[in-house]
Amino acid sequence: MLALMLVFLLAACGGGSGPGLGDLTEYSGNEAPEESNEEINEESAPAIETPAVESASYAEAYLDILTENSALLTSDDEYMFLGDGQIVITDVFGDGVPELLYMYISKDNEYGTRLKIMTYSEAEGAEPAFDFLINVMAGGGGNYCVYLTRSGDLIAYVSMFGEGTYNGFWPIEPMSPEDIFYLYDPYNLHFNYDNKTDALLYYEAYPDYENFDELVMFFMKDGVEISEDEYYIRAAEIMGDIDRVLFHSLAPSIDYGLYDRDALWRDVTPFEAESMTYAEAVSWLEARL
Repeated sequence: MLALMLVFLLAACGGGSGPGLGDLTEYSGNEAPEESNEEINEESAPAIETPAVESASYAEAYLDILTENSALLTSDDEYMFLGDGQIVITDVFGDGVPELLYMYISKDNEYGTRLKIMTYSEAEGAEPAFDFLINVMAGGGGNYCVYLTRSGDLIAYVSMFGEGTYNGFWPIEPMSPEDIFYLYDPYNLHFNYDNKTDALLYYEAYPDYENFDELVMFFMKDGVEISEDEYYIRAAEIMGDIDRVLFHSLAPSIDYGLYDRDALWRDVTPFEAESMTYAEAVSWLEARL
């Protein structure tokens, strides 16, 4: 059954690639309008939308953050598959303000990769909006994909494998600075079996300890248990709604990365992630000062 449903899923899922680095369009407000002989109807003329904040303001703030965290973002250790940084600068919360997102290895847990999101306002400057452990390698392995849907929702796909396996699609919502400040557990996993009821879609399998030749499996959608057939139908729908991939895990060796190891992604044409290296992100921001 599993193999048949995977064939269905992979046939239903399409690959693709998102736009280039950051994908931000900015209006400076200084462009001279083109001359025209046509009379302008003020009531029907389109309104010009100016950016929520000046690019130089957030660019300078985000450059300071990258500089302060350069040691975390320029590691040449490929163990966690980060390489020379995974950084994205784009609006992910739909408020017209670009956020700074980056993956990093926490000093508190060298076997885990965290996702941090910073947002910016003229009043408060740069503030954290999200910070959670998204991937753990100790005692097994895992993969992740952080992407935007066609409607602009920010979603994290996370999988873990070892003696037992699970995977799921979780929405990422902005956290308050107070909630982030009081995160007391550096090993906290937001995307795991403890939070399966928060997942859009979730799957888990583990050995039946009374019969080790069998697996115990269950499937959930929005916190409600569903059938295996419905799980793969819903997974195809969710993956078909992927618009822009911001981050995904890629392994330096075969049979370990997202598109090699995960059954849902194995035969999907790999998406091109928008993440930048540290040097690329710094250059991108400096160009906006």
